[in-house]
Amino acid sequence: MFWEKKKPEKKKRKKRRRGSRRRERDPSISRLEKLVVEEIEVSGVGLPLEQQPRPHRGTTTRLSRQVPGLKISFASVGLWLILCLASLFLRNAWPTDETRQLAVAWEMWVHGDILLPYLNGELYTGDPPLLSWLIHVGWKIWGVSEWWPRLVPALFAFFSLMLVGAIARNLWPGQPNIVRYAPLVLVGTPAWALYSTLALPDLVLACFTLLAMLALLLMWRQQRAWNWMVLGLALGLGSLAGGFVIYLFVLPVAVLAAFWVDGDPPVDAGRWYGNVFKALLVAAAVFGAWLWPIMDRYGVGLGLDMLARYVQPHAMDLFPQHHPWWWYLLLVPLVLIPWSIWPLPWMRLWSIRQAPVNSGFRFCMVWMVPAIIALTFTPSRQPQFLLPLVPALSLLMTYLLLDDGLADYGQDRAFASMSFPVIVLGGLLALLPGLPQVGFLPALLWELPPLVGVGIAFAGIILAGFPPTRIKRRVMNIAVTNVMLAVFAVSALAWQYNSWFEVDKISRILAKAQEQERPIAHVGPYQGQFHFAGRLFSPLAVVSEEEVAAWAAGNRDGLIVTYGDGWQPYTGGRDQPIFETAHRGSKILVWKAWFVNG
Repeated sequence: MFWEKKKPEKKKRKKRRRGSRRRERDPSISRLEKLVVEEIEVSGVGLPLEQQPRPHRGTTTRLSRQVPGLKISFASVGLWLILCLASLFLRNAWPTDETRQLAVAWEMWVHGDILLPYLNGELYTGDPPLLSWLIHVGWKIWGVSEWWPRLVPALFAFFSLMLVGAIARNLWPGQPNIVRYAPLVLVGTPAWALYSTLALPDLVLACFTLLAMLALLLMWRQQRAWNWMVLGLALGLGSLAGGFVIYLFVLPVAVLAAFWVDGDPPVDAGRWYGNVFKALLVAAAVFGAWLWPIMDRYGVGLGLDMLARYVQPHAMDLFPQHHPWWWYLLLVPLVLIPWSIWPLPWMRLWSIRQAPVNSGFRFCMVWMVPAIIALTFTPSRQPQFLLPLVPALSLLMTYLLLDDGLADYGQDRAFASMSFPVIVLGGLLALLPGLPQVGFLPALLWELPPLVGVGIAFAGIILAGFPPTRIKRRVMNIAVTNVMLAVFAVSALAWQYNSWFEVDKISRILAKAQEQERPIAHVGPYQGQFHFAGRLFSPLAVVSEEEVAAWAAGNRDGLIVTYGDGWQPYTGGRDQPIFETAHRGSKILVWKAWFVNG
């Protein structure tokens, strides 16, 4: 009966009308009722216990959301700090790459000339001078030391972690897990971790590459006038750190913006490319501020020659330079180990192969693919050239592992854990000594006993018996394990090779000879390995085997430095070197010059 239900509603409406007329006649009643209602709502009287308001609930919620991010940030910084301390306290600067960089900075310091880098008294065009300038800043504050030049690249590695987090925030807004864990994945990549401990300009170049990428993203997201200025400064300073190779990484992303920008916010093509052009002008001005005084003082020819030399990245003596054209295709997954052998991100990549690709994924691909193609055509191919690409690879891996849209896919599958690839890796290492040696892989792999591979495979079997944990916990465990392995590798190399790479004793002998104004000759190419350790103030005479006798005849009171696998003076067994020590699998020997014709 509808009328039976409507009857009480009529009475209620009549009461409400009478009440409203009463409130109209007396406005104070309405204000009093409103005050009482507000007090009841604030105090929570009459509400269930779980719905009653709690004091400072908003602040507590914000803190609870921030605590996990702070924990991950502290973990990333802590792992970086462990790497720095291990490198500074466990080993010395190793020849020839690190000691050469120290020698260049030292000679600029001694001669008081910050324009041109010199090595053994001659112009050095291997790397631009930015790292040497940064070393000089620390020396002016704390005095000349070895620890500061080795700390400078590590500081840039630390800045890179912050930049990676900022890039992730702009690539995947609303994805806090990617922002938090991207720096952790980067510092937990062994290749990046090991290079963070080397006194070389490669990490400085990678940091400015990251700054340029962030500037491009801010040009898109914020579209403020000063963002192109940041891009120009990053390109200019990056050129002063590692040469023009930085443009191989940054320009494709700038030029191909239409490919990775998803239209939110939209980008005006004319304004975008105009800002990129202005950034290039700023970069040219930064680099020209150093090059123009050189051309003015030493001539245009020298400036043009240095420009040509900085087009190609500088190779390290630690690695061979000549590899087949496809070598980088093999090296990219090796650089990203162990993330690249984890099946889960590849399973998720396969699952989204037909889904629309977001702008963050496209940005990282444009960052990587053109640069790898360009590096393939460079004459020398070395692993450190890929360092500016490691953050892009880390961002992609973090996205595949921690994107909210992929969180429930594949993590509980049997083949999604690290146990299976560890078992396969151990089996390959166990079988490798019986297989033909491959030239582009390290010969050390064939020298390992098969029991090493068996032990690794057994560890994978044990790992398979553990219950699967959350993805975040797995990422943290893998990152910590990788950093600990990197520290162990640095410790093992220092324990095994510090005596082989030790140049302090011979450097002191050479420094004392220079104080006595005795000439010194070095047989064969010299890379400055004794200059900083001995604080030498004069260049060594670099002579060939055919020139030794003539030099010794004219410098009877001098010293001659030779190597065990090279030329040695014939003394008929009558005389011995004044100093001898092991060095890089051979020996360094110091002879008196009169032994040659004695």
